[in-house]
Amino acid sequence: KKVTLTGDATQASFNLSAVSAVNITGNLTLSGNISGTSIGTVFVDGKMDITQNFIYGAGNSGVVFIVKGNVSIAPIVTRVDAVIISAGIIYTAGEFCATSSTSASQLTVNGSLISLDPESRIRFCRNLTDNTLPAEIINHQPKYVVILRNIFSEKFRKFSEIALAIFAALMTSSILASG
Repeated sequence: KKVTLTGDATQASFNLSAVSAVNITGNLTLSGNISGTSIGTVFVDGKMDITQNFIYGAGNSGVVFIVKGNVSIAPIVTRVDAVIISAGIIYTAGEFCATSSTSASQLTVNGSLISLDPESRIRFCRNLTDNTLPAEIINHQPKYVVILRNIFSEKFRKFSEIALAIFAALMTSSILASG
């Protein structure tokens, strides 16, 4: 299921009740969870701001965000359950790392943070007052590789089945005609 949203969007703008690919032509602000329980890929043409904890997916469900612009995770966010792939910079403590050490909490990402541009790297910029704890924890989850495969390989699989059926029909008619 493909959904296109024109302009800016929030988590309330769409629902992942079925396997979905969502294209947002503007910016995306997540101040809560997306409704639904399926898998999805969300393409964002602008930037993405995560202002509250983002908890989504269990078992075989989850969401992958592919963002053209920068990604900003607010300092109050303590948990993000997703893979975030960005062509811009990913900031883990607010846009441009503009957070003082006393206002940031420990961040746990259950998924991955991936930067596509070597010049626009991930900026791990959280500082905790307690230096015995890591400021950012990334728990990589292999389920997201399966989610991407399931979303993007479905059309190819259908195409190859149709192509094989047409090829078999042509071969059968050719054999009968030469017969």
